[in-house]
Amino acid sequence: MHFLDQPFFLVFAAISALYAILLIISFFSLATYRNKFDKIYSDGVSIIVCARSELNNLRQLVPLLIKQDYKDFEIIIVDDRSEDGQYDFLMDMAKKEPKVRHVRIDHVPDHIQPKKYAITLGVKAATNDVLLFTDADCRPSSNSWVEKMSAPFVNPKISFAIGYSQYFTSGGLLNAMIRWDTLQTALQYITLNRLGNPYMAVGRNLAYRKSVFLENNGFGSLQSVLGGDDDLFVNKHAKRNNSALVLGETSLVYSVAKKTWSEFIIQKVRHLSVGKHYRWIDKVILRVAGAIRYLMYVTLITAILSGSQPLAVAIVYFFTLVLLLMNVLAIQFKSGERKNMWWGVVLDLVYLIGYLVVAAKAKFSPKIRWR
Repeated sequence: MHFLDQPFFLVFAAISALYAILLIISFFSLATYRNKFDKIYSDGVSIIVCARSELNNLRQLVPLLIKQDYKDFEIIIVDDRSEDGQYDFLMDMAKKEPKVRHVRIDHVPDHIQPKKYAITLGVKAATNDVLLFTDADCRPSSNSWVEKMSAPFVNPKISFAIGYSQYFTSGGLLNAMIRWDTLQTALQYITLNRLGNPYMAVGRNLAYRKSVFLENNGFGSLQSVLGGDDDLFVNKHAKRNNSALVLGETSLVYSVAKKTWSEFIIQKVRHLSVGKHYRWIDKVILRVAGAIRYLMYVTLITAILSGSQPLAVAIVYFFTLVLLLMNVLAIQFKSGERKNMWWGVVLDLVYLIGYLVVAAKAKFSPKIRWR
Protein backbone atom coordinates (compact mmCIF):
# COMPACT_ATOMS: atom_id res chain seq x y z
CA MET A 1 0.00 0.00 0.00
CA HIS A 2 1.39 3.42 -0.98
CA PHE A 3 2.28 6.01 1.68
CA LEU A 4 -0.04 8.55 0.04
CA ASP A 5 -2.96 6.24 0.72
CA GLN A 6 -2.20 6.27 4.45
CA PRO A 7 -3.46 9.63 5.84
CA PHE A 8 -2.92 8.64 9.49
CA PHE A 9 0.73 7.87 8.81
CA LEU A 10 1.21 11.05 6.78
CA VAL A 11 -0.18 13.22 9.56
CA PHE A 12 1.99 11.42 12.12
CA ALA A 13 5.06 11.82 9.91
CA ALA A 14 4.38 15.53 9.38
CA ILE A 15 3.91 16.25 13.09
CA SER A 16 6.96 14.13 13.92
CA ALA A 17 9.00 16.17 11.44
CA LEU A 18 8.00 19.38 13.22
CA TYR A 19 8.87 17.82 16.58
CA ALA A 20 12.21 16.64 15.17
CA ILE A 21 13.01 20.18 14.03
CA LEU A 22 12.37 21.47 17.56
CA LEU A 23 14.62 18.77 19.02
CA ILE A 24 17.39 19.48 16.52
CA ILE A 25 17.28 23.21 17.31
CA SER A 26 17.38 22.40 21.02
CA PHE A 27 20.28 19.99 20.60
CA PHE A 28 22.47 22.40 18.66
CA SER A 29 21.65 25.19 21.12
CA LEU A 30 23.02 22.97 23.88
CA ALA A 31 25.90 21.45 21.92
CA THR A 32 27.29 24.84 20.92
CA TYR A 33 27.19 26.29 24.45
CA ARG A 34 30.57 27.35 25.81
CA ASN A 35 31.19 28.75 29.27
CA LYS A 36 33.31 31.80 28.43
CA PHE A 37 33.36 33.35 31.89
CA ASP A 38 37.03 32.79 32.71
CA LYS A 39 37.53 35.96 34.75
CA ILE A 40 36.67 36.12 38.45
CA TYR A 41 34.27 38.78 39.66
CA SER A 42 36.21 40.73 42.28
CA ASP A 43 33.44 42.51 44.19
CA GLY A 44 31.23 41.20 46.96
CA VAL A 45 28.29 38.82 46.55
CA SER A 46 25.23 38.50 48.78
CA ILE A 47 23.72 35.00 48.99
CA ILE A 48 20.01 35.20 49.85
CA VAL A 49 17.98 32.27 51.16
CA CYS A 50 14.33 32.66 52.14
CA ALA A 51 13.17 29.95 54.53
CA ARG A 52 10.13 29.09 56.60
CA SER A 53 10.48 26.32 59.18
CA GLU A 54 13.45 24.80 57.34
CA LEU A 55 15.67 24.04 60.33
CA ASN A 56 16.85 20.63 59.14
CA ASN A 57 17.66 21.88 55.66
CA LEU A 58 19.45 24.99 56.91
CA ARG A 59 21.64 22.88 59.18
CA GLN A 60 22.96 21.24 56.02
CA LEU A 61 22.95 24.22 53.66
CA VAL A 62 24.52 26.99 55.76
CA PRO A 63 27.82 25.12 56.42
CA LEU A 64 28.12 24.48 52.66
CA LEU A 65 27.62 28.17 51.95
CA ILE A 66 30.17 29.20 54.56
CA LYS A 67 32.75 26.94 52.88
CA GLN A 68 32.42 28.68 49.52
CA ASP A 69 35.81 29.56 48.05
CA TYR A 70 35.17 33.23 47.41
CA LYS A 71 36.90 36.11 49.12
CA ASP A 72 34.00 38.49 49.77
CA PHE A 73 30.46 37.27 50.36
CA GLU A 74 27.69 37.38 52.92
CA ILE A 75 24.87 34.95 53.64
CA ILE A 76 21.47 36.48 54.33
CA ILE A 77 18.84 34.08 55.66
CA VAL A 78 15.35 35.56 55.65
CA ASP A 79 13.44 33.78 58.41
CA ASP A 80 9.78 33.90 57.41
CA ARG A 81 7.67 33.23 60.52
CA SER A 82 9.42 29.95 61.29
CA GLU A 83 8.14 27.81 64.17
CA ASP A 84 10.62 24.93 64.29
CA GLY A 85 13.70 26.29 66.06
CA GLN A 86 15.06 27.90 62.91
CA TYR A 87 15.19 31.32 64.57
CA ASP A 88 17.41 30.12 67.43
CA PHE A 89 19.68 28.27 65.01
CA LEU A 90 20.16 31.35 62.86
CA MET A 91 20.80 33.59 65.85
CA ASP A 92 23.47 31.17 67.01
CA MET A 93 25.05 30.94 63.54
CA ALA A 94 25.10 34.73 63.19
CA LYS A 95 27.08 34.96 66.44
CA LYS A 96 29.59 32.31 65.38
CA GLU A 97 29.99 33.18 61.70
CA PRO A 98 30.50 36.81 60.64
CA LYS A 99 29.36 35.99 57.10
CA VAL A 100 25.88 34.94 58.27
CA ARG A 101 23.15 37.55 58.68
CA HIS A 102 19.60 36.97 59.82
CA VAL A 103 16.42 38.84 58.85
CA ARG A 104 13.27 37.93 60.78
CA ILE A 105 9.70 38.26 59.50
CA ASP A 106 6.83 38.09 61.99
CA HIS A 107 4.09 39.59 59.82
CA VAL A 108 3.47 39.75 56.06
CA PRO A 109 1.52 42.72 54.64
CA ASP A 110 -1.67 41.85 52.77
CA HIS A 111 -0.62 43.51 49.51
CA ILE A 112 2.30 41.19 48.76
CA GLN A 113 2.81 37.43 48.62
CA PRO A 114 4.97 35.99 51.47
CA LYS A 115 7.85 34.70 49.30
CA LYS A 116 8.13 37.97 47.41
CA TYR A 117 8.06 39.91 50.68
CA ALA A 118 10.84 37.73 52.07
CA ILE A 119 12.94 38.26 48.95
CA THR A 120 12.32 42.01 49.06
CA LEU A 121 13.57 42.23 52.64
CA GLY A 122 16.58 40.09 51.78
CA VAL A 123 17.44 42.32 48.84
CA LYS A 124 17.15 45.46 50.94
CA ALA A 125 19.38 43.94 53.63
CA ALA A 126 22.10 42.99 51.13
CA THR A 127 25.25 45.11 51.18
CA ASN A 128 26.43 44.01 47.72
CA ASP A 129 25.06 44.67 44.25
CA VAL A 130 25.28 41.07 43.01
CA LEU A 131 22.65 38.87 44.66
CA LEU A 132 22.82 35.07 44.42
CA PHE A 133 19.64 33.17 45.26
CA THR A 134 19.00 29.59 46.30
CA ASP A 135 16.52 27.73 48.52
CA ALA A 136 16.91 26.07 51.90
CA ASP A 137 16.50 22.59 50.43
CA CYS A 138 19.30 23.16 47.90
CA ARG A 139 22.96 22.14 48.00
CA PRO A 140 25.71 23.70 45.85
CA SER A 141 27.65 21.04 43.95
CA SER A 142 31.02 22.61 44.75
CA ASN A 143 32.82 25.26 46.79
CA SER A 144 33.20 27.25 43.55
CA TRP A 145 29.49 27.87 43.14
CA VAL A 146 29.61 31.55 44.14
CA GLU A 147 32.66 32.16 41.97
CA LYS A 148 31.10 30.56 38.89
CA MET A 149 27.67 32.16 39.23
CA SER A 150 29.12 35.63 39.83
CA ALA A 151 31.69 35.47 37.00
CA PRO A 152 29.38 36.95 34.31
CA PHE A 153 29.06 40.16 36.34
CA VAL A 154 32.62 41.07 35.40
CA ASN A 155 30.80 42.53 32.41
CA PRO A 156 28.94 45.61 33.73
CA LYS A 157 26.24 45.10 31.10
CA ILE A 158 25.20 41.78 32.64
CA SER A 159 22.32 42.00 35.11
CA PHE A 160 21.23 38.33 35.28
CA ALA A 161 23.13 35.04 35.62
CA ILE A 162 20.87 32.06 35.02
CA GLY A 163 22.01 28.70 36.37
CA TYR A 164 20.75 25.13 36.36
CA SER A 165 19.38 23.08 39.24
CA GLN A 166 18.52 19.39 39.33
CA TYR A 167 17.14 17.17 42.11
CA PHE A 168 18.93 14.51 44.10
CA THR A 169 18.27 10.93 43.05
CA SER A 170 16.39 8.96 45.70
CA GLY A 171 14.73 6.18 43.72
CA GLY A 172 11.10 5.52 42.91
CA LEU A 173 8.71 6.70 40.20
CA LEU A 174 7.95 10.04 41.88
CA ASN A 175 11.60 11.04 42.05
CA ALA A 176 12.11 9.93 38.46
CA MET A 177 9.19 12.05 37.29
CA ILE A 178 10.38 15.09 39.24
CA ARG A 179 13.85 14.87 37.76
CA TRP A 180 12.48 14.33 34.25
CA ASP A 181 10.13 17.30 34.65
CA THR A 182 13.03 19.46 35.82
CA LEU A 183 15.13 18.43 32.85
CA GLN A 184 12.32 19.13 30.38
CA THR A 185 11.76 22.59 31.84
CA ALA A 186 15.49 23.26 31.62
CA LEU A 187 15.58 22.17 27.98
CA GLN A 188 12.98 24.83 27.24
CA TYR A 189 14.50 27.79 29.05
CA ILE A 190 18.10 26.95 28.14
CA THR A 191 17.23 26.55 24.45
CA LEU A 192 15.30 29.82 24.31
CA ASN A 193 18.06 31.53 26.28
CA ARG A 194 20.59 30.36 23.72
CA LEU A 195 18.33 31.69 20.97
CA GLY A 196 18.33 35.12 22.61
CA ASN A 197 15.19 34.88 24.73
CA PRO A 198 15.92 34.40 28.47
CA TYR A 199 12.25 34.00 29.33
CA MET A 200 12.64 32.31 32.72
CA ALA A 201 14.96 30.95 35.38
CA VAL A 202 14.71 28.94 38.59
CA GLY A 203 15.21 30.62 41.95
CA ARG A 204 17.24 27.66 43.19
CA ASN A 205 20.20 28.93 41.16
CA LEU A 206 19.83 32.51 40.01
CA ALA A 207 21.79 35.74 40.38
CA TYR A 208 20.93 39.31 39.52
CA ARG A 209 21.91 42.83 40.48
CA LYS A 210 20.33 44.60 43.41
CA SER A 211 20.30 47.79 41.35
CA VAL A 212 18.03 46.14 38.75
CA PHE A 213 15.61 45.04 41.46
CA LEU A 214 15.42 48.50 43.04
CA GLU A 215 15.30 50.43 39.76
CA ASN A 216 12.26 48.40 38.71
CA ASN A 217 10.46 48.84 42.04
CA GLY A 218 11.07 45.24 43.05
CA PHE A 219 8.33 42.92 41.87
CA GLY A 220 6.12 45.88 41.04
CA SER A 221 2.72 44.85 39.69
CA LEU A 222 3.64 41.18 40.19
CA GLN A 223 4.01 41.38 43.96
CA SER A 224 0.52 40.02 44.62
CA VAL A 225 0.92 37.11 42.18
CA LEU A 226 1.46 33.77 43.89
CA GLY A 227 4.77 32.30 42.76
CA GLY A 228 6.91 33.59 39.95
CA ASP A 229 9.41 35.29 42.23
CA ASP A 230 12.10 33.88 39.95
CA ASP A 231 10.71 33.29 36.45
CA LEU A 232 8.33 36.25 36.28
CA PHE A 233 11.02 38.70 37.40
CA VAL A 234 13.39 37.28 34.79
CA ASN A 235 10.64 37.21 32.15
CA LYS A 236 9.94 40.88 32.68
CA HIS A 237 13.47 42.27 32.94
CA ALA A 238 16.01 39.85 31.42
CA LYS A 239 17.02 40.49 27.82
CA ARG A 240 19.46 39.02 25.31
CA ASN A 241 22.11 41.66 26.06
CA ASN A 242 21.84 41.78 29.87
CA SER A 243 21.74 38.10 30.83
CA ALA A 244 24.15 35.17 30.86
CA LEU A 245 23.62 31.43 30.99
CA VAL A 246 25.92 29.59 33.41
CA LEU A 247 26.24 25.83 32.97
CA GLY A 248 28.88 23.53 34.38
CA GLU A 249 29.60 20.92 37.00
CA THR A 250 30.86 23.44 39.58
CA SER A 251 27.95 25.88 39.14
CA LEU A 252 25.26 23.22 39.48
CA VAL A 253 22.86 23.18 42.43
CA TYR A 254 21.03 20.09 43.65
CA SER A 255 17.72 20.17 45.50
CA VAL A 256 15.87 17.77 47.77
CA ALA A 257 12.83 16.52 45.85
CA LYS A 258 9.31 16.32 47.27
CA LYS A 259 8.52 13.03 49.01
CA THR A 260 4.82 12.68 48.17
CA TRP A 261 2.78 13.04 45.01
CA SER A 262 0.50 15.61 46.63
CA GLU A 263 3.45 17.85 47.55
CA PHE A 264 4.84 17.63 44.04
CA ILE A 265 1.47 18.36 42.42
CA ILE A 266 0.94 21.42 44.63
CA GLN A 267 4.43 22.66 43.75
CA LYS A 268 3.87 22.07 40.03
CA VAL A 269 0.45 23.73 40.08
CA ARG A 270 2.03 26.79 41.67
CA HIS A 271 4.75 26.90 39.01
CA LEU A 272 2.38 26.44 36.08
CA SER A 273 -0.15 28.97 37.34
CA VAL A 274 2.27 31.87 36.81
CA GLY A 275 2.70 31.10 33.11
CA LYS A 276 -0.30 33.26 32.23
CA HIS A 277 1.76 36.29 33.29
CA TYR A 278 4.55 35.61 30.77
CA ARG A 279 5.05 37.88 27.76
CA TRP A 280 2.59 37.00 25.01
CA ILE A 281 5.32 35.86 22.62
CA ASP A 282 6.66 33.43 25.23
CA LYS A 283 3.20 31.99 25.80
CA VAL A 284 2.77 31.48 22.06
CA ILE A 285 6.16 29.77 21.68
CA LEU A 286 5.62 27.44 24.64
CA ARG A 287 2.06 26.53 23.65
CA VAL A 288 2.98 25.80 20.03
CA ALA A 289 5.98 23.69 21.06
CA GLY A 290 3.87 21.85 23.64
CA ALA A 291 1.06 21.24 21.16
CA ILE A 292 3.46 19.74 18.62
CA ARG A 293 4.86 17.40 21.25
CA TYR A 294 1.42 16.21 22.35
CA LEU A 295 0.17 15.87 18.78
CA MET A 296 3.13 13.69 17.96
CA TYR A 297 1.95 11.14 20.51
CA VAL A 298 -1.73 11.49 19.57
CA THR A 299 -0.98 10.87 15.90
CA LEU A 300 1.41 8.05 16.84
CA ILE A 301 -1.35 6.23 18.72
CA THR A 302 -3.83 6.93 15.91
CA ALA A 303 -1.42 5.56 13.29
CA ILE A 304 -0.78 2.43 15.35
CA LEU A 305 -4.49 1.75 15.88
CA SER A 306 -5.21 2.28 12.20
CA GLY A 307 -2.49 -0.15 11.18
CA SER A 308 -0.90 2.44 8.88
CA GLN A 309 2.60 1.43 7.81
CA PRO A 310 3.67 -0.11 11.16
CA LEU A 311 7.34 -0.43 10.19
CA ALA A 312 7.54 3.16 8.96
CA VAL A 313 5.73 4.39 12.08
CA ALA A 314 8.22 2.53 14.28
CA ILE A 315 11.19 4.00 12.38
CA VAL A 316 9.89 7.57 12.62
CA TYR A 317 9.07 7.21 16.32
CA PHE A 318 12.48 5.66 17.03
CA PHE A 319 14.13 8.60 15.27
CA THR A 320 12.33 11.11 17.52
CA LEU A 321 13.34 9.13 20.61
CA VAL A 322 16.97 9.23 19.48
CA LEU A 323 16.77 13.00 19.08
CA LEU A 324 15.17 13.35 22.51
CA LEU A 325 17.89 11.18 24.03
CA MET A 326 20.56 13.32 22.36
CA ASN A 327 19.06 16.37 24.06
CA VAL A 328 19.04 14.62 27.43
CA LEU A 329 22.69 13.65 27.08
CA ALA A 330 23.63 17.13 25.87
CA ILE A 331 22.09 18.98 28.80
CA GLN A 332 23.57 16.52 31.28
CA PHE A 333 27.01 16.85 29.72
CA LYS A 334 26.94 20.65 29.59
CA SER A 335 25.49 21.06 33.09
CA GLY A 336 27.71 18.48 34.76
CA GLU A 337 24.74 16.42 35.96
CA ARG A 338 26.09 12.89 35.96
CA LYS A 339 23.09 10.73 36.88
CA ASN A 340 21.97 8.88 33.77
CA MET A 341 18.44 9.80 32.67
CA TRP A 342 18.12 7.92 29.38
CA TRP A 343 15.10 6.10 30.82
CA GLY A 344 13.12 9.35 30.58
CA VAL A 345 12.52 8.89 26.87
CA VAL A 346 10.58 5.70 27.69
CA LEU A 347 8.46 7.42 30.36
CA ASP A 348 7.90 10.56 28.32
CA LEU A 349 4.32 9.74 27.31
CA VAL A 350 3.36 8.90 30.90
CA TYR A 351 4.95 12.16 32.03
CA LEU A 352 3.06 14.19 29.42
CA ILE A 353 -0.29 12.70 30.45
CA GLY A 354 0.41 13.62 34.07
CA TYR A 355 1.59 17.07 33.02
CA LEU A 356 -1.68 17.67 31.17
CA VAL A 357 -3.69 16.78 34.28
CA VAL A 358 -1.61 19.07 36.49
CA ALA A 359 -1.82 21.90 33.94
CA ALA A 360 -5.61 21.65 33.97
CA LYS A 361 -5.58 21.75 37.76
CA ALA A 362 -3.33 24.82 37.67
CA LYS A 363 -5.80 26.63 35.44
CA PHE A 364 -8.86 25.97 37.58
CA SER A 365 -7.52 25.52 41.12
CA PRO A 366 -7.84 28.09 43.91
CA LYS A 367 -4.84 29.95 45.25
CA ILE A 368 -2.07 27.97 46.93
CA ARG A 369 0.04 29.87 49.41
CA TRP A 370 3.79 29.57 49.87
CA ARG A 371 4.10 27.16 52.78
